Amino acid sequence: NYPGDYGTQFGKLLVAYERWGTEVEEEMKKEPIRALLKLYIKFSEESEKSPELNDEARKMFKLLEDKNRVAVDLWKKFRDLSFKEFKEFYKILGVEFDVYSGESFYNESSKEVIKELIEKKIAVESAGALIVEFPELGTPLIVRKSDGASIYGTRDIAAAKDRYKKYKFDKMIYVVGSDQNLHFKQVFGTLKKMGNKWADNCTHVNFGLIYLPEGKLSTRKGNVIFLKEVLDKTFELTM
Repeated sequence: NYPGDYGTQFGKLLVAYERWGTEVEEEMKKEPIRALLKLYIKFSEESEKSPELNDEARKMFKLLEDKNRVAVDLWKKFRDLSFKEFKEFYKILGVEFDVYSGESFYNESSKEVIKELIEKKIAVESAGALIVEFPELGTPLIVRKSDGASIYGTRDIAAAKDRYKKYKFDKMIYVVGSDQNLHFKQVFGTLKKMGNKWADNCTHVNFGLIYLPEGKLSTRKGNVIFLKEVLDKTFELTM
């Protein structure tokens, strides 16, 4: 189970909690995930009016990466609340996982990836960021942002290397939406450039986007359906 438990979105959530956490204090006790979603939506709305909030979120995420105690404690609280809810649904669905390792698990090893990319002259600097160029794809893979923070592509590379080391897999399949087609071409391509022949055994099985009458599903805009609602409706229709 590989949840996206790291990244700039958590910088946004931490800033939102700092600014407007008191507004959802009671809801946090009863339905914490809905309360956190409200904060995330509020941040998105406010950042459209005040774009400097995005800079604040990036700085907050960098504090998290640098192990600032306050940021880490709050992030852990949000992560634990999320996993508690996830596991309730896994139980209902009869789903079990042998391993839980989110993006945050690869924060440290992603630094080793960056070091290797620099040493092998695979990554180059561009506008303060570190990138791996893919002229044939028309877009480079950013492996380190201009503020020095890591990015999910780097963590995906670190995760793939770790999985091959642990499992010596014959094939590793990523079932992820089609909007990540380019991303996986870049990740697998970078792994190959690093000399990992097994990267040929990594494959992306994509699926189409899910639309509501209001448009594309979007956490940022609050255009989502909660799994609880899907399950409740399913049980209702099958009773």
